[in-house]
Amino acid sequence: IRYLAGETAQCGFWFPPTEIPVGFGQMRSAQQLPVVTMITGYSRWLSAILIPSGHAEDLFAGLWKLLTKLGAVPQALAWDSDSAIVRWEAGKMKLTNECVDFCHALGTKVIIGRSDDLETRGLIERAHTYLERSFLSGRTFASPMDFNAQLSDWLYKINTRQRQPPNRSPAERISSDRQAMLP
Repeated sequence: IRYLAGETAQCGFWFPPTEIPVGFGQMRSAQQLPVVTMITGYSRWLSAILIPSGHAEDLFAGLWKLLTKLGAVPQALAWDSDSAIVRWEAGKMKLTNECVDFCHALGTKVIIGRSDDLETRGLIERAHTYLERSFLSGRTFASPMDFNAQLSDWLYKINTRQRQPPNRSPAERISSDRQAMLP
């Protein structure tokens, strides 16, 4: 699947199979501390951040941080049918009010895809597998902040590494992506 610059970013939750200390002798699992992820279709720029919960307010705060770091807004954000993104009403899927407000404020749209839809989910699902195999391997974390610091360092490295195709790194392609995105 070929994506145009600025066209789309696939987003999702990654639930890393690890436990993270949160203080006072308490640990939290991935189900309690998910990672919101985003990968741009054209440049394959991967972004991620551990957030306090999968609730809408934490999801959109985390996504805001990812978009702020990216420095632009893709024309569309592709998601699956997560409860912070969609709700069922009269037998039909509708975007949640929080999702509508977030997209309206940014001028972007949301595309809802099925988990087996390569066009809307393929890149992000492969990114989750890559995170699990490459980022988590052999790591321990002292806190959520430590997790995010290690993740940020790792993302910088992998975004500057060449990928096949197109035999260029996401860092070499991201400026074209940003130029075609919304401010």
